[in-house]
Amino acid sequence: MSNKVITPVQAVALDTETLGIVAEAVNAEAKNYGARRALATRINDKAPADCRWYVLEANGQKLPPVIEAIKTEYYKGLKGIGYSNPSNAWKMLKQYALEDASARSMFGELPPAPEGSGDAEGDAEGSGNKRETRSVQRRLVEDLTALHEFMVREISKGNPDVNDKHKSAHHHIIDALKGLGVTIGL
Repeated sequence: MSNKVITPVQAVALDTETLGIVAEAVNAEAKNYGARRALATRINDKAPADCRWYVLEANGQKLPPVIEAIKTEYYKGLKGIGYSNPSNAWKMLKQYALEDASARSMFGELPPAPEGSGDAEGDAEGSGNKRETRSVQRRLVEDLTALHEFMVREISKGNPDVNDKHKSAHHHIIDALKGLGVTIGL
């Protein structure tokens, strides 16, 4: 007598029709996954410069008009096919958009630094005994992005202290970011 344990799944042989339906469902999911990723990438391409649109709603802010229009069409289409939870689909799109932005260094996003990739000339940051050393690339992109975002905010607020020298410096910051391979926006 064998000590082999047979689980209920192993004991059931599926017919060809059922296996075909399972394969169709898997193919549909793969196509759906690819379509969502493509849409997230397209939205990133349409987003205004430095618009981290995928976090705006969570922060109580409104989406830019072009992204709001895309969201409206997406929801309308999902409701038209009887999709039960469009907000969950939108949430997944935002996650894919963040991943895409990180992979392409858009909107100041950076891909996660690989283990042990710190540069001795970088800036150390962290708390406690564990410290992470930023690479030269990471430090430049993070610091220049922070300056760029600051200037965008000040200019959009109409800060009277912002003068032509500041605006010229801002253009140099944008050029420096582009020189580092950061996509500023369309």
